[in-house]
Amino acid sequence: MNYILNLFGTGIRYWICEIPISVFEEMTRIQIKQKVGWEQLLFDFDFLKHFGYNHWSALSNQSEQTGFLLDPQNRFEIKQGSKFIARFRANELTNDETLFPLYQTVCKPLDYTPKTESKIIMIIQMEKGLIGKYNFEADLISINDLTFEMTEIDDLTYLSSVSFKEIKLAKKHDDTIIVGTKVMVF
Repeated sequence: MNYILNLFGTGIRYWICEIPISVFEEMTRIQIKQKVGWEQLLFDFDFLKHFGYNHWSALSNQSEQTGFLLDPQNRFEIKQGSKFIARFRANELTNDETLFPLYQTVCKPLDYTPKTESKIIMIIQMEKGLIGKYNFEADLISINDLTFEMTEIDDLTYLSSVSFKEIKLAKKHDDTIIVGTKVMVF
C-alpha cells in the first residue's frame, strides 16, 4: 500500500558558505562602514558582484539543504490514500513532554567547520507551507518503522531527514513561500 508523509508549517532552506579569510575581512570592513547587517549585504547583487559572485547562493560550494523546524505549530500527517493514519505536532519528536519516547529519533550534529583558512557563513531562508511530501510503500505501517533525524544549528532544532525501516525517504514535493532570511557567521 502507498503511504504519504506530509510536513506542514515552517521550515528552513540553507546554504553553508566557506569564505576565504581575506574576502571575509573585506566584507566585514564594508559591513561596518555601511552600518548594515549581513542580510542586507549578502542579498545585494552589486556587493556580491564586487567579490566575483553573481548570486548569494554562489557563495556556497555545497548544494542547498532543507529542514523542518520542531515548533509546536508545525505538524506531520501520515495518510494512506485520503485516509488519515496519524497526525502529530513536530515538537513531540523532542520527547520533552513525555515520560517515554513516542517516536524513534536520532540527533546528528551539523558539521560546518571550515576546511581551509576561511570563515563559515550560513545563509538561511525561513519558509512556510508544505515543507515536504514523502511517499513510501508498506503492507502495514507502524510509527516505530519511522526514524526521524534531527539536527541543531545554534538555536534552531529541525528535522533533517526521515527514514522508513532504515531507508532514507526522498522528498517528492514541497510548496513553500519565503517568510524571512537570516545570516549566521561562525
